[in-house]
Amino acid sequence: MSRKLSAEEQQALSELNRILSETPQWSGEEELCIEMENIGGRVCFCHFWNEHYSMVQLTEDHNGKKGYVLTLQAREQHIRREKASSNICSNQALCALAVGVYMSAMGSEGIKEAALQSASKAHYLAAELDKIGFKVENKGEFFHEFVTVSEKCPCEALKVLEEHGILGGYPLGNHRVLWCCTEMNTKEEMDEVIRILKEV
Repeated sequence: MSRKLSAEEQQALSELNRILSETPQWSGEEELCIEMENIGGRVCFCHFWNEHYSMVQLTEDHNGKKGYVLTLQAREQHIRREKASSNICSNQALCALAVGVYMSAMGSEGIKEAALQSASKAHYLAAELDKIGFKVENKGEFFHEFVTVSEKCPCEALKVLEEHGILGGYPLGNHRVLWCCTEMNTKEEMDEVIRILKEV
């Protein structure tokens, strides 16, 4: 190091050393050159992560507040945060993009129609399941998901549906199943589910 650490910095260093020593992927503590002090404000000390060529630093911002920062990161998301242009990965940005594209393509009338169809089809399937022994457990209104309960364990019924290439409901235990319908399900598909379940 180019200078002696203050008591506060030494305490922070000791705490970070303790954390890093308990984390196997951190290794190879190195002293870094004085030139690195220009990164992220004033650098008080650094630890280098050899495996990923990245670095954690204790620094301070322009208000004098202490903070830990990561630098030499290969991921733009870590470096530029919300300004990153490559945030298309498995995260909330991808979900938001997918929803935005879907809503733009559907428009307000399309969204209303999708919701109406989802609700109508769910109520149709619920009524048909109720007729063959899968009693609807929902006491109030429901949108596109509902729960049924049956006298027999539904595991065999769901297995038979799977054998026919149909993703049935989600077993909740205690003979209960969570079902879901969307605008993508057709009446013919739902009638096929009922026909198969009648034979089980």
